[in-house]
Amino acid sequence: MLATMDPNGNDTSTEQVINDSLLQQDNLEVAEHFLSWIKQGLNEKSIPVNTPDANIHIVNDGVFLVSPNIFKDYLAMKGINEDMWRRLSKRFANLRVNIVHIVSTGHAMNLHRYCLKKPDGSQEFVNGYLIPFNHFYVDNATLPEVNAALTVEPGRGECQPRMKPFTDTK
Repeated sequence: MLATMDPNGNDTSTEQVINDSLLQQDNLEVAEHFLSWIKQGLNEKSIPVNTPDANIHIVNDGVFLVSPNIFKDYLAMKGINEDMWRRLSKRFANLRVNIVHIVSTGHAMNLHRYCLKKPDGSQEFVNGYLIPFNHFYVDNATLPEVNAALTVEPGRGECQPRMKPFTDTK
């Protein structure tokens, strides 16, 4: 695909690819672009991280993406109806890059639950995906500090990497 730029320096070829119809299909391309958007935003420091209103936080086990807010942010930035967040979330889960946690019943859960302490002393629970650091930070990149205001909810089970199933191409 030929990359083209608009007067603001935005890649319009990508803009044409990520649209409502792509979310209607069972296609992982939109989820891969979403993941790339986060990686670029983190490395360029253009996406808020670890602030009270941020939808991305650094925790001990990886990068925590607050759901559904992070999906809604992405869709709004693309000019797509935010109500499509469930479809984007499903496509993202199908990438199998997130860390799952095993609950007491033995089931693997995609969403993690953390307690967020706010500056005013109040707290709220937030749900989201936990992604290993290496999906966003490579080589010797300096990681942001762990957000001390975010703690894992007790009793939510163990975290385990989620692996893509092996498929033999022969």
